Amino acid sequence: MQFFNAYDQLLTDYMADFELDLSADLKPPKDLYVEVRVLRDCGEVMTESGLVNLDAHSTHFLRRVDVEQLIRQGLLEQIKPIAQERTDPMAKATKTSSPSAAGDAPASPKKATKKSSSSFLLLLSAAVVALAMGFAKYADVPLDASGLQSLASRVSSLGSGGLVDSSVVGDDLPDKYTSGLVAMDVRHLVSDLLCTDDKYTATALFDGETFPVTQPMEMEQPMDNDRVFFMLNGRNHGVYVSWNGQFDCVHQAAQLAAAWLGADRDDMANGVRLYSQMGWPVRNAAELAASKNIVHILLDFQLWQWPGIKKGYKYVLEDGVTLTMVGVSPKVFDVEYFLSQEEADKIIEIGSPKLDRSKVDGSNSSKVTTKSRTSHTSFLPDSYFTRDFRERSARVARLSSPSFAERLQLVRYGAGEFYRQHFDTFHSRDFLPKGAHAFKFDDYKVWANWAAESIRNLDQSKVPEAFREGGPLFPAAEDHQAFPNALLEVFYTSTKERNLFNALFDSKHEKWLRLNLDKNAVELMSDLLDETRKPSYLPLIVKAWEEKVGLGQLKYTFPKHATNSVSHFFRWVRWAKERVSFLGDGAPAIVRPTGELYPKYTVEFQERLVGFILDDYSKGFIIRLTNPEWYDWLELNRGRTHVLFKVMQVWPQFAELAIRTWETRVGNAPQLRYTMPEYTKHFHPQRYVTLFLYLNNQTKVGGETVFPFSLDRFSDEEIVRDGMDECSKGLAVPPLGLHASLFYVQTPEGVPDDMSRHGGCPPHEGVKWGANSFMWDSDADEGANLWTTKRSANAGLESRATRADRTRKSRVKNPSGKNAVWLVRDLVTTLDELLPSTLDRSRFGDPNSMILSASSCDKKYSTSSTLGLTPTTVSVTPSSNHLRSRAFLPLGTASSAEKGGSRLFG
Repeated sequence: MQFFNAYDQLLTDYMADFELDLSADLKPPKDLYVEVRVLRDCGEVMTESGLVNLDAHSTHFLRRVDVEQLIRQGLLEQIKPIAQERTDPMAKATKTSSPSAAGDAPASPKKATKKSSSSFLLLLSAAVVALAMGFAKYADVPLDASGLQSLASRVSSLGSGGLVDSSVVGDDLPDKYTSGLVAMDVRHLVSDLLCTDDKYTATALFDGETFPVTQPMEMEQPMDNDRVFFMLNGRNHGVYVSWNGQFDCVHQAAQLAAAWLGADRDDMANGVRLYSQMGWPVRNAAELAASKNIVHILLDFQLWQWPGIKKGYKYVLEDGVTLTMVGVSPKVFDVEYFLSQEEADKIIEIGSPKLDRSKVDGSNSSKVTTKSRTSHTSFLPDSYFTRDFRERSARVARLSSPSFAERLQLVRYGAGEFYRQHFDTFHSRDFLPKGAHAFKFDDYKVWANWAAESIRNLDQSKVPEAFREGGPLFPAAEDHQAFPNALLEVFYTSTKERNLFNALFDSKHEKWLRLNLDKNAVELMSDLLDETRKPSYLPLIVKAWEEKVGLGQLKYTFPKHATNSVSHFFRWVRWAKERVSFLGDGAPAIVRPTGELYPKYTVEFQERLVGFILDDYSKGFIIRLTNPEWYDWLELNRGRTHVLFKVMQVWPQFAELAIRTWETRVGNAPQLRYTMPEYTKHFHPQRYVTLFLYLNNQTKVGGETVFPFSLDRFSDEEIVRDGMDECSKGLAVPPLGLHASLFYVQTPEGVPDDMSRHGGCPPHEGVKWGANSFMWDSDADEGANLWTTKRSANAGLESRATRADRTRKSRVKNPSGKNAVWLVRDLVTTLDELLPSTLDRSRFGDPNSMILSASSCDKKYSTSSTLGLTPTTVSVTPSSNHLRSRAFLPLGTASSAEKGGSRLFG
């Protein structure tokens, strides 16, 4: 299935030539050969079958799995189908090799074996698309599913070809890391392209006005190549930006559009990607043309989020699965044709014997029962059957890897059983120190000065009258009454209309604001942003003002505090996993998914890094990065859990030390050299989106999935459920048998969505059977390990003899062939004793810096990075001098308004 999804997407320009023969007696997937003509030279490429020489204008017979791999690597950007299948291979590989240069195309990890029915489904899915669009370019345009129900049903039932095997479990099942579950799609950054057109300057068209996406979608004629319509990830409004028609220059237009639409400029610095409306990456001019120049912008490691278009809009995916938008905030989709009755029955059969009272996340255990959840649940064991659902769930959500999906969780709601409103995300551990991202009143003043000067530099005829200088909404940083109260009135109205006060359970400040605004109180803004009240509201206040003024030039990026080491570390794990997946067999064996040092989010992987640091560096060196007390603490807690992220919370350089230690341990491969970004948005493994499957329709009344703070309604019917009053408000999705609900628990920017609280309403009669497919923003198993592993408070210390023996063995196993265990004893010793051979001595005239770099590193991948050695006292709460300002216009001083009026109430 996965092969044909990507294959069909690349063939959109040739759909009219693609003849389908549903009656053909197809071979099993790995015996299916595709005859292709490559339209550009690719050279020798390593595939799963061996080495293939892809020269231009020659006919090649490739196995299906090899074509899938080459598509994923971007090597078959233009292919023309000649025949559907062939029984004998015509291009037989006789040797293997791995790429040695950065420009080579490395082999991808082996894909998981697919079920025997996949060949049938490949052609049937294409038939669904053909019927829907008359062989149009389906992969980049949302589809109307009318008239497709009968054929899509065949995809779900007839096309399944029987159940995937569920009998092989436990130790008899191949290890996850030897399977295709951990395969990962690689990001394609258009921001890395080089535009050679010096005369081109991207410009927002139509005075930068934003339009709903339905406007360009409903145009009678597609756009010319002089413009592109851009939207942010998961959004339904965008802006037209001029374009010169050269794909290498499209990033200029994308970056202008992203800033205009309010994207964080610091996130933009870490990479910009483009996606079609169907969630496929746009990597070249042909794919941009196939998208009809309507694209979404994703930044850095953002994950795709279905935008929805509007309530009631339907997407029909490549395999017939249909998504219908039923809720806007939170974003909720009804899903059809994802599973068959046979599969639903099998889920119940496998999970029923282990059903137990449902647990919730508490004290880092997920083993707490509560009166708020009276249903029963069980996780299905790992098997080919559950792995198939992990792949299918990830494909529907367009996630980067099947490993992002958890094993299915069976849920049973008997009559009267329920689950009160809750988040699917985890909240029982703080990965950052308290106040790491706190806002202050000074941040408000910096923004107000920036916004005032920005308005002064605009054409005043384009600025709404209320926002011009002298108007009530013109930013005045030194005004303590008129402007801040007018601004807070805008914020109050917006937040009230969105039902956000209720979602945040903050009726206290809702009432407090209303009271003091009615009294026209003085110093209201400074009091609201005091650390004892709600400084976290500042970004929402600024955003409400930006939406009210409606000008892209006035979208603001807050200056950032210094990035915490924890944020740097988790981003590196993300990058390293993706890098290893891209390199495939070209990566050192030790870092591949089956290798000893494959990067993971797990507590065990962190423990190993702590051990390496203590083994590879001297006490004096580590003390210079931290202090004596912290070194003693590290030694004392060696072998215990969650030690690394505790020290990273406090010491800014420790993440880089851990990363460089890993790089040395795996042989200093230049392709694995990581460049520390100046800023990275904080990320830690977390659930991202949920697919809840309704396995039966026995429930006549009740059993809805309710989103109590949503302003949408599934119907006008009033709902009353005993024991769960939230079922009478918000969006209540009925449990339609063999349907599913797909809903996001994070925003497109990767922040837990406060509107995503939901609950399971009690059935009045009968039993409601369901199944959760929880999907993460990272490896789900590793993320769960990180969240649910308790901190070991009383673990015994490792004996010196055991530690010495393990250290000796680790040196012998070092893949570099050298003694790469760095023993930097003290900065007062001689240089020869101080510096290992891999350190750059040329910069060591400065005793406060050390450049960790391998002399053989390729400059393309290796950037020397400085580790400061001066002992400093690091506050857990970053101080103002850690701020990195980003002023896009000269700052001005706003005029002060006279004080007066009432004092604050409450």
